[in-house]
Amino acid sequence: ADCSELIFTLSTRILTYGFNIDFTLSSLIWCKLRLFLRQTFALTVLACICLATIDRYLLSCQDVHRRRLSKILNSRVTLPIVPLFILVISSPLAISMIITVNKDNQSTCTYLSTSYLYYSTCVYNPLFLVIIPVSIMTIFGLMTYNNLRQRRITPIVQQQHRLDQQLTSMLLLQIVIIIVSSIPYCVQAVYAAITVNSQKDSFISARDILIMTITSLIFFLNNISNFYIYLISSPAYRKQFIKLIKSRKCFAYFQRNRTSPADVTLNSNNTNRGITFIN
Repeated sequence: ADCSELIFTLSTRILTYGFNIDFTLSSLIWCKLRLFLRQTFALTVLACICLATIDRYLLSCQDVHRRRLSKILNSRVTLPIVPLFILVISSPLAISMIITVNKDNQSTCTYLSTSYLYYSTCVYNPLFLVIIPVSIMTIFGLMTYNNLRQRRITPIVQQQHRLDQQLTSMLLLQIVIIIVSSIPYCVQAVYAAITVNSQKDSFISARDILIMTITSLIFFLNNISNFYIYLISSPAYRKQFIKLIKSRKCFAYFQRNRTSPADVTLNSNNTNRGITFIN
């Protein structure tokens, strides 16, 4: 989901703003699917992190019954419910976009009505992209941290406890990144929806576009920060990464094509014999 959102959203944004190529103005299907797919990918990423946070909490509990719930959470029956729920709440976004033509004969991919606009910016973005996932991650992340602190550590389970602490640190850092990146994006979206019918001069319009671009790029921290979080918070992951970099497999190609200097000894007698002077 991270790669899909990055490739899909960034590629279309680069084509639109960098090369002035916007397929949403010529294709009604693409106009409807662009917002739907972008928000669906974003919500899928957050849902996976929420499920991972809940799973870590269940595994950190000392109660056997709660630990068994982890298997139910990862079962084949439970997992399809999440994508189905995402498709249901994201389906209004697919039918909300249409192509309109203004008086200057310019096409625009816009919302069908203000109701869909308010649902997307005032309900979907703040509720499903910020409030619900951040609340779930924060609550279960803190409870997981509390369980790890209260657990009695024995020499036998000391290594497992250390791994649990590293995984918990990863999840807590992910929560912080999501809060920092999601809140500005949703606040800007709500502001844009509230002021959509307001009269704005060129300076205010340019300022709003700049803020929208900055907050949208910051929102991508959700997708690109996982690798750096794992590298910073997990010594085991960092050790394996350094080991992979130093392994011969990464540099096998360069080692095959590398040439080393060789010592060459010249015999002065033989060299002189091979030289012919032409008078």
